[in-house]
Amino acid sequence: MKLSALLIGVALLCACEKSSGGSAGAAVGSDEKAFLQYLPAGESALVGGNYLKFQDWMNTSPLGKLVSKMSQASPGLTEWTTCFAQFKSVKMLSGVKVAGGAFDMRLVMSGVTVDDIKGCADKAKYTAAVDADKKWVAITMPNPVGGAPLQSGYFVLPNNFLYMRQSLSLAGGATVMPMDRKALEADIAGLSSGTAEKDTGLLDAMKTVDRTKPIWVVGNATGTPLADKIGAVKGWIDITGGIALDASVEIKDKAMADKIIQGVPQMKQQAGALGGALGDVVKSLDVTKEGNAIRFKISISNDQLQKLMDQVGPMMGGMLGGH
Repeated sequence: MKLSALLIGVALLCACEKSSGGSAGAAVGSDEKAFLQYLPAGESALVGGNYLKFQDWMNTSPLGKLVSKMSQASPGLTEWTTCFAQFKSVKMLSGVKVAGGAFDMRLVMSGVTVDDIKGCADKAKYTAAVDADKKWVAITMPNPVGGAPLQSGYFVLPNNFLYMRQSLSLAGGATVMPMDRKALEADIAGLSSGTAEKDTGLLDAMKTVDRTKPIWVVGNATGTPLADKIGAVKGWIDITGGIALDASVEIKDKAMADKIIQGVPQMKQQAGALGGALGDVVKSLDVTKEGNAIRFKISISNDQLQKLMDQVGPMMGGMLGGH
C-alpha cells in the first residue's frame, strides 16, 4: 500500500465500489464490525472505502497526465494500483491517529490474499517475500520523497482479512517508520485494551455519513494539534462520472466560521475573473453553515475535469509537460 494513496484517502482527497457499510443514518452492521474489531479504540478518524480504486481512477481520469508525472517519483505505483483494480470485492477500513507528533494509520482489508499482494508487488517490481506459513508478506518499495525505501507488510488476521500499519513521525521532518510482522502481531495482541468496535463516539459518527460512497471519513480533532480550532469532521467522495465531494467540519471559533462564510461570495467573484473551467468549478462550490459546522459540496464532471486540466496545464508548466 503506497503511503501517498492512504494520505489521499485520509485527507478526503476509489472506482465506484461499495464500502463496508450502509447509507447515512444506517446502523453499523456486522460486516463493518468485522473490520472494527481489529482497530483500536480512540482513533482520531475512520476512513472507509477503497483507496487503491480511487488512485486507479486518478490514473485513468482526466487527471491522469498529472498523476503520471507525480508517479515518476514513485516507480511501480501505477502498476500496483492497476493490479489491485482487478479485485472487485476489495473493501478497506482504516483507523487514523494523530497525536504526539506522529501520524499513525492502521488498515484492515478484505477481498485479497497474501498471494494477491505478492502478485501485485511482482508486477510493480517491488520486493516481496511471503513467510512459509502464508500469514505475512513483506513489501519493500521506493520512497516517493527520496531516501531509504519504504518497508511494510500485510499480516493475515484470524478472519482471513489482511492488516497493515503505517506510521509517520512528524518530528524533524516526515519520516516513515518501518513495520515488520512482529510489530503488527503486537498490535493485534494489544487490542484487549479496547477496540473501535466498542468506540461509541466513532460508531455514532458513522451513522451520519453515507458509507456507500467509494471513500468516506468520520473523525474528531480532539487530541490533535487542531483540537482548539476544529471538532468533528465527516464526508465522502464519489467518482461516478467525475468527482463529487460532500464534507463538513465543525469550527469551534464562531468568528472564524462566520469569516469563512462571509468570504465565499468574494472568492466566487474572483473566480469569475479567472474565466473558463477553473472559474466555473470555483463558482460551483457550495459552502453553507450548519450549526457549528461548515459544509462544503462540489461536483465536477469528467468533461469539466478535462477542460480544467486543459486550462491549468500551461500554468503548471513542466509538471504536465506543457501544451
